[in-house]
Amino acid sequence: MTFLQKNSTKFDVIALFEFIEHINATKQKELIKKIHDALKPEGQLFLLTPNGKLVPFYRKNPFHKHELSVKELLELVNEYFEVEMLKGQTPLFWFFIPLPWDLLEKFWIVLGIYEKIRQIRDDPENSRTILLRAKKKVKIGQ
Repeated sequence: MTFLQKNSTKFDVIALFEFIEHINATKQKELIKKIHDALKPEGQLFLLTPNGKLVPFYRKNPFHKHELSVKELLELVNEYFEVEMLKGQTPLFWFFIPLPWDLLEKFWIVLGIYEKIRQIRDDPENSRTILLRAKKKVKIGQ
């Protein structure tokens, strides 16, 4: 499988949404390096992936080769990128509450707990999916 081909084009941003978990760990490392090489010096990576640590609680996807925990994701990108933002996208517990999210938010505001719930929502460790924004690290001499 070939990912980004070598050419003279450099990108400002590369977005990788719900993809990296579909390739094995070795290919994930290769892909991150190739993304780094394909970005301009101030380039950014946006990455969204399921939280591999929480997958056993909701479902296993047979098409996923290697799902990453927050720790594994950070270890994967840290050599080539400086993480600027790391958030959770969807808290796992919301899947067990059969109410629309906007109604829940109004309810939490009335109870005075909205800020606490928002902090839980943004925590990648407790979230079904991880959202990462990272800036390319530029090595000396590049």
